[in-house]
Amino acid sequence: MLVNLVLLLMNSTIFSQIHISGEISGVLEDTLYIIDDDITLRGFDTLTISGGAELEFMPDTYFAIYGRLITDGAEGDTIRFRSHLADSTWRGINFRTGGRGDFNYCLIRDAHIGIQGWMGGEIRNCVFIYNDGAMGSAADRIYDSIVRHNRQGINANGTEEFPDSVINCDASYNRDYGINASGAIIKNCIISYNGSDPEVDGVGISASSHTVVDSCMIFQNRCSRGGVYLSNGSTIKNSMIFANQGEIGGGITTHLSGCLVDKCTIIGNNVISHLSIGSGVWMEGYNDVLTNSIVAYNTGYLTNGVDHHYVREENIVTYNLIYGNDNRQYRQMDTTEYYLYRNLNETPCDSLFNIYLDPRLLDIENNIFELTADSPCIDAGDPDHLYDPDNTITDIGYHYYPHESIVKKSNLENQIVSIFDVYPNPFNQNLKVNILTDDLLPDAELKIYDLLGRQLISAKINNPRQSYNFEGFCSGTYFIRVTQGNYQESRTVYHIK
Repeated sequence: MLVNLVLLLMNSTIFSQIHISGEISGVLEDTLYIIDDDITLRGFDTLTISGGAELEFMPDTYFAIYGRLITDGAEGDTIRFRSHLADSTWRGINFRTGGRGDFNYCLIRDAHIGIQGWMGGEIRNCVFIYNDGAMGSAADRIYDSIVRHNRQGINANGTEEFPDSVINCDASYNRDYGINASGAIIKNCIISYNGSDPEVDGVGISASSHTVVDSCMIFQNRCSRGGVYLSNGSTIKNSMIFANQGEIGGGITTHLSGCLVDKCTIIGNNVISHLSIGSGVWMEGYNDVLTNSIVAYNTGYLTNGVDHHYVREENIVTYNLIYGNDNRQYRQMDTTEYYLYRNLNETPCDSLFNIYLDPRLLDIENNIFELTADSPCIDAGDPDHLYDPDNTITDIGYHYYPHESIVKKSNLENQIVSIFDVYPNPFNQNLKVNILTDDLLPDAELKIYDLLGRQLISAKINNPRQSYNFEGFCSGTYFIRVTQGNYQESRTVYHIK
């Protein structure tokens, strides 16, 4: 059946819903469409779906795309793809040879696999929910999207030369895994509450083939491989990995060779295996590197905070803080060596500059892992590493402690203070901003930006204690900038829905 969409549009004012099947092209306007049988977009044809359109599929039907699909959704005008009957499943959107498409402000639910095949485009501002699989190697770029309550979460499969990108996404509450990535860049994502049983195969995020995981929050995943599984030259950096549980490698497992864990905070993870392995970091491969990271308060019967199969020379564990883990802190380092040496701060450490002291974090019980002023992590990282934003030696762990900045005040010239503080961080909905200076100038201003530099909020500061509501904002990383006079200061905050 070849659908004449012009005729459909004429009839849309008469019928509250339109039944379609067979080959389609043209425009689907804002109305309800019942997909009675499989629909196909032929090669060289184009289909545009307008914002507000709803496509409800009968059981076992699918949408096959050989041509060009354009979705024209917008905020408040979402396009919906879903099952027509309750408790039934449709087969999903399937890109075939030559098919191309982009998805913007779409809801995809109740499918066997939401989007499958290679579409060569972007997914932005979309929600995938209650699918067996959210997507199978679908898009080159996935931005600002929520993937929750699926059996399997995001699949991102690129190459080292042409990596896929997953940025500003929330992959949570999926049964098997949050993100499965190969040859990809995963940045500023929330990966949480995936899996349901640490003895069942799964992981919060699996990263292979030179994938880079950057600035992510990975927590409360309960899978056999715990929070993070790195392999084959992959990297995780500038990330927080906490409260995950696995059969082995509660926080991070590295496999094969050449993996890097850098500038991470790995806290409160747990393993249930009775093997003597790493509850915080389990280095299963060789020539892997763990550096500039906090590995603390990880638990498990007969486990060690950091552990690996091979002799010490084949894996590099250096410039870390390892403390408060069950059993031994770092099994490959004899406890008598913990305090024999001194780093550049004259802090006791081992021969590889690892520190075994309380990290002194702000509020561990509430998952606020910022450094306090007396933390031994400050300026204790690798001196050859990229410096912190305040132009000092990198601090150990995800957070850095900002050295006091100079703020000009009308009555206190060049006094060294910090302009403001934020709490809680991470936060759920309301973020409180506390201005620390007593002399609030009339031009004091607060701005909030997302990771892409887009300004989301700009407001004058009239009260030294204000609260900002992030309802409607995606989970992820945001930047708070306060300006007063000729000086400004920024903080990074983490919104978790």
